[in-house]
Amino acid sequence: MSKIKLLLLCLCVGFYSCRSKDKFPEIDKNAWLDDKKACQNKREEMATDLINNKEQILGLKEEILLEKLGRPDKHDYQKRGRKIYSYYITPGKQCSLQNSDEGKKIVFEMNALGLIALITIQN
Repeated sequence: MSKIKLLLLCLCVGFYSCRSKDKFPEIDKNAWLDDKKACQNKREEMATDLINNKEQILGLKEEILLEKLGRPDKHDYQKRGRKIYSYYITPGKQCSLQNSDEGKKIVFEMNALGLIALITIQN
């Protein structure tokens, strides 16, 4: 009976060590979600923190990104299962037609496995 307990303990430790580590930097999720399309200009500083900590974010699962930042402002589905999620970080045409240009975006690209592969800031 003790061999079974030892085997179960080893399996539990093995599964625990293989689980995804959520190293996503802490941001004010409520402020991020309240600033839809960055029209209140609250997201830019938080996006800078994300870019500065991108090494922690790369390789995390898409689900963690959606949990932390909510649904993207724009999304694009590419060939071979790649996805691109964009979140506005500065006000622009997306807020008011008076602006001629769209605001800056932080862009997360996911590979076919659903892992974050690239993070960029785009105008």
